[in-house]
Amino acid sequence: LMNNREWIPCARLIPRVDPLGMEIWMQELLNERMERKSGIIHESLASSRGNWEEVFYAKLMRGFGNPVNAEPFERLANSLPLNVLLRHRGEPIKVEALLFGQAGWLTDDFPDPYYRELKTEYVFLAIKYSLKPLPAHTWHFARLRPVHFPTIRLSQFATLICRQENLFSTLLEKSDMDRVMEIFRLSPSPYWLEHYRLGIPAPPRNKQAGETFILSLLNNVIIPFRYAYSAFTGRPEGKKEAVSLLRQQPPENNRITRNWVSLGLSNDNAASSQALIHLKKEYCSFKKCLCCQIGRMILQP
Repeated sequence: LMNNREWIPCARLIPRVDPLGMEIWMQELLNERMERKSGIIHESLASSRGNWEEVFYAKLMRGFGNPVNAEPFERLANSLPLNVLLRHRGEPIKVEALLFGQAGWLTDDFPDPYYRELKTEYVFLAIKYSLKPLPAHTWHFARLRPVHFPTIRLSQFATLICRQENLFSTLLEKSDMDRVMEIFRLSPSPYWLEHYRLGIPAPPRNKQAGETFILSLLNNVIIPFRYAYSAFTGRPEGKKEAVSLLRQQPPENNRITRNWVSLGLSNDNAASSQALIHLKKEYCSFKKCLCCQIGRMILQP
């Protein structure tokens, strides 16, 4: 197993595994993943002096960049306090100016009226709030479909800020996931319907956030925050409800889950997807076969 160079060390041995043992292990993996995510949220909460709204804002923005631009999006959130954005939520042009300026994208001189307006607003607001932008090279555009460019995601995020007040409490309280998803059916501002990058026109196209993207936010941000908040407030039933919500969502379709399915493992819902992702990232990638129940079942006499 240690010398195996396949996608996972035990790829050819998976058929030996007892289905009941696998089912129990998948539940343990899901619990581990939820506790791991909860722990990360609680660590961020400690460094932000217990401000749930601010931590949620940073992790939600990270979700908007996931996976390629997750780190830059979170860095952007950490450089731009939520309360600054909320002061201008009734002025969309200022919200976009703050976000695009902090991203480091307003340092050129394009002959574009929208760009110039953003830049003028940002120069004033940056001085007012003592803001320092990120380097423009922080962001990744290569190998991304244009509709997933960070510029489009950031404009969608601006729409969310302008449209929805008290994000954390609103999303924490809503029990109907269809309504939660409706909140994230976001379109960018009109300029971005004909652009993918600042100053470069493109054919008009609808750029509303898609179902796959919204489900990713739901599974990787909203539900983990419900779990973490329930753990923080001592509500075990809330943790169970969060896991139950994961089981109600459709499975994630990515390279990791597809590879597991090709080996015969089931990926029936988002809970299964999260367990499989955790198994690959935390066990198989480090060849922790002796710590993995699958490895133990294979190796036992």
